[in-house]
Amino acid sequence: MENNNLCNQGKIKNIQGNTLFIEITVSSACSKCHGKSFCSMSEHRNEILNITTPSASQFSIGEEVNITMKISLGTKAVLFAYVGPLVALCLGLFLSYSITHNELLSTAIGFGCLTIYFLILRGFRDKFKREFTMEVTKID
Repeated sequence: MENNNLCNQGKIKNIQGNTLFIEITVSSACSKCHGKSFCSMSEHRNEILNITTPSASQFSIGEEVNITMKISLGTKAVLFAYVGPLVALCLGLFLSYSITHNELLSTAIGFGCLTIYFLILRGFRDKFKREFTMEVTKID
């Protein structure tokens, strides 16, 4: 794993055209804890990633691969998924309450701002698909 990349290993489950369907195991932070056997909080689950790549024909079903993504993209994703909605909700709540002094109306406006935020994100989904890419490489 390089310093500026996140890396995970997976197994190719299916190939359709230029799309690889790769199964990865996602572990919670508890699964790496030395005391996990005492509290039984460790969690593992499998997820399938759909990764489109022009080199899909070079891979075969059942092959183990590395999946790499830039750390900066992970940070950007957190900003869009968590920080942006929080800011939209808080701005809607506080600004509308300072104008109306009505809690119920302010709450409705806050959730309206949140809805508008997610609709705007949905409008940019094609741009996000191009920007948030993962690289698949064979394991040597």
